Amino acid sequence: MFKSIVAKNFKSFDNLELNFEQTQKKIKNAVFIYGENGAGKTNIIETIKFLYDITNSYYQETDLLKVKEDLKDFNKNTYIGKNVLELFMMNFRDLKQIFKNYKMVDSTDNTSVRYDFRIKNIDGYYTVEFDNNFKLINEELSWLIDERRGKHFTISYDQTIKYELSKGIFINNKFRKDLEDNIEQFWGKFTFLSILSNVIDKSNEDYIKDNLNHNLEEVIDFISGLIFEVKGTKGYGHYHSKFGILRDPVKGRLPIKDKYEIDIVESSLNKYITALVPDIINVEYELKENEKEVIYQLICYKSISGKIRRLNFELESAGTLHLLDLFSCFYAYMNGDVLFIDEIDTGIHDLLISDLLSNLIKDAKGQLVATTHNTYLMNTLEKESIYTIAVDSKGKKQIYCIGDEYKIQNNNNIMLKYLNGDFKGIPYLGNMNFSEIITCAENDYALCNKK
Repeated sequence: MFKSIVAKNFKSFDNLELNFEQTQKKIKNAVFIYGENGAGKTNIIETIKFLYDITNSYYQETDLLKVKEDLKDFNKNTYIGKNVLELFMMNFRDLKQIFKNYKMVDSTDNTSVRYDFRIKNIDGYYTVEFDNNFKLINEELSWLIDERRGKHFTISYDQTIKYELSKGIFINNKFRKDLEDNIEQFWGKFTFLSILSNVIDKSNEDYIKDNLNHNLEEVIDFISGLIFEVKGTKGYGHYHSKFGILRDPVKGRLPIKDKYEIDIVESSLNKYITALVPDIINVEYELKENEKEVIYQLICYKSISGKIRRLNFELESAGTLHLLDLFSCFYAYMNGDVLFIDEIDTGIHDLLISDLLSNLIKDAKGQLVATTHNTYLMNTLEKESIYTIAVDSKGKKQIYCIGDEYKIQNNNNIMLKYLNGDFKGIPYLGNMNFSEIITCAENDYALCNKK
């Protein structure tokens, strides 16, 4: 789980401090962030997307090279060839482009993010920093080495690259020397964490066991298992790997050897969807298969105008589709994964999402951080789980946990106190006259047409 996230000059925050500790020994397993539109709620979730992007930058580069290689025998100048390459390039981001996307606009100061985490009750941190020219200048990871905590690696740049790799982590001298050569050649184009992830992914298990302390793998496994949803982008965790169908439960393809997943997920979805959407009587997967793969499509049987009708689930409402999308996230949350979800309540009735979340939180083994506008939910949450973003007249932002910042009595209605402005983070009202806006626009239109 994450203990805290601290970021400087990141997106719309010059100084973001988000603390998830409930006590010194306990980390909150649920955090919900409120604030007016444009306050920066999405930017908080994007700290996890940033972590995902910088730890996957090496994979993006190798994927680009593979696409170019695959197109070598296929004329890149043809219409199809150009479109394949252009589509990939639209989604490709090298490290410099990634940094550009997350740096505060018009800021000349460095941007840094520090992630403090707890794995197996041991605290550690990962920090990364880049300068005004979008150049990586510092990267550091610290967690358990053997029986003690310490730095796994420290890399910095100031005219020259300086680095220190722990001999307790990189246990083979030749392996460590090879990694040092990688740092000299590739660090700055990629993060070291991204380079390491690629080395582990491409090497056999025995090789890694002989050369690398398993504690580093624990940290990389934690980071690779993070789940996020923000601005239409998703990061998939461990349970999406365990059940490939959870990446897209509506329709898709699976290797024939994984066909058993369909029955498991179908049974679970029947309990989940029918409990939340009463007019859906049943769901099932329609299958087409060959010797290599199975193609699946989710079908639902729904009560419509006095008759049970069969339809493709993808035709369901946006809210029902979002509930299905959340199923895989909640499955992972219950089993110990870490989730960061932007606007978790989108398209879902206030009462329904409130009841669903309150049911999940008490039994979940993982950690959920979400943004929301659902004020009804406040009355079902612990006050320590509720955070608000306050924005002053100069655009400075500060995040408060209302349980820490304010004295709240057990008989207080937290929702009403928030809506009354007691906890900040609500929009200013009464400043807009739409009739006046329309009148001015119509008058300007009339003047323009007289000329």
